[in-house]
Amino acid sequence: MLGLMGLRIALAAALLMAAPLPSVSAEEGVSAAIGRANYAGFRDRRHCTAFAVGPRTVITAAHCIDGLGGAMTILFGYDRGEWQAEAVTVSAKDVGQDVAVLCLGRDSPASLTIAADGAGPGAATQLVGYGKPRVHAQQRRDCPVMAPVGGDLLLRCPASPGFSGGPLLNTDGEVVGVMSRTGRGTSYAADVAGLTADCPG
Repeated sequence: MLGLMGLRIALAAALLMAAPLPSVSAEEGVSAAIGRANYAGFRDRRHCTAFAVGPRTVITAAHCIDGLGGAMTILFGYDRGEWQAEAVTVSAKDVGQDVAVLCLGRDSPASLTIAADGAGPGAATQLVGYGKPRVHAQQRRDCPVMAPVGGDLLLRCPASPGFSGGPLLNTDGEVVGVMSRTGRGTSYAADVAGLTADCPG
């Protein structure tokens, strides 16, 4: 015979089984302009973060494309095995300061705007990307700017591998930087405010 506690547990379990499970979309809170850039070759597999700034124009970190012998596949809005659009790069160009412009063979589903003005010391910014260990989820991390340093923005936050190439956004959602490298407790993003990048198509 069930005691009072056992009866309560059984009743709670029955109610949970009867109630419909909540539907959670991978797209909720996930930007369709930001994607996971994947490369798989014979001896090299890697991923970074990339983001669209025009229908066929994508930006990532230049070190993400170093030595690649083939195209990268970008899964826009990727989140835990689901994505909103898939596109393959048809060309890539290192434009300096660890920034690369990738051109797509088809349109991206959305795009971000590059800020006209840079972010100064103390500016509130947010990094978006696919960093370890949660490489299959689009993550957001607050990364306040400490200071501009030689064309980069020194950030008061660590960033794990996989965030490379991710956009650093200001409070208006505009891109002010591209994640480049990280250290203990700090990171660096290339300052891209005012950058003009465009691919045909």
